[in-house]
Amino acid sequence: MSQPDQPASLPTPELTPSPAPVPRPTSSLIPMLIPTIRTSIPFGFQDNDHQYDPNIKYNDRVAVRAVLRYPLNQEIAMIYCSSGTFWRLPGSQIEDGEDHGIALARIMMEETGCDIDPDIGAPFLKVEGWCKDWGVYIHETSYCYPVKVKGLVVEGRQIKRFCQISWGPVLSMKSLMERHADRCTSAWGRFSLFRDLNIMSYYTSGVNNPVFIVRKARE
Repeated sequence: MSQPDQPASLPTPELTPSPAPVPRPTSSLIPMLIPTIRTSIPFGFQDNDHQYDPNIKYNDRVAVRAVLRYPLNQEIAMIYCSSGTFWRLPGSQIEDGEDHGIALARIMMEETGCDIDPDIGAPFLKVEGWCKDWGVYIHETSYCYPVKVKGLVVEGRQIKRFCQISWGPVLSMKSLMERHADRCTSAWGRFSLFRDLNIMSYYTSGVNNPVFIVRKARE
């Protein structure tokens, strides 16, 4: 497959504090204010479904997402969704009665086949966005965690239909997402890819990394 000449240009997200309470995960390290961004989709990739419309009634969806790291080689997981031809981080909607830790453990097993370290720490970022998914207008709030694999991983396995798991170095996987930005075939695929590319940009952005955030939470 041909590669685009330049990766997608991603605007720098603007951070705003979020005073909203967070369902308690397995760790007590929860900062009082979680850095918050809105999903930023570059011009040329946007369509009307990506813009908030005050005349539309949105269904609220709360999700957890993970930068899932394999401690033995420091590689992270990325999921390729063939139904929309896009890459995304592992993560999905929280079910009724779940806290963040329980939801992450379930979703990581469903999507990657991996057990995770139960000490998930604090979310390093909250991401909000608006889109349409299968005809339903969604206001999505995602809480993002750095998560470690507990045990072994199997490269190239397919856990869910139309989804393939791959592992690689952090910056290589971020670059992979950028190179595939113009191949998404749906509004939801573009929303998902740029949401997670925003997460990856924040995760790799110097002092705004999860280690710093967790350290600040301890102080």
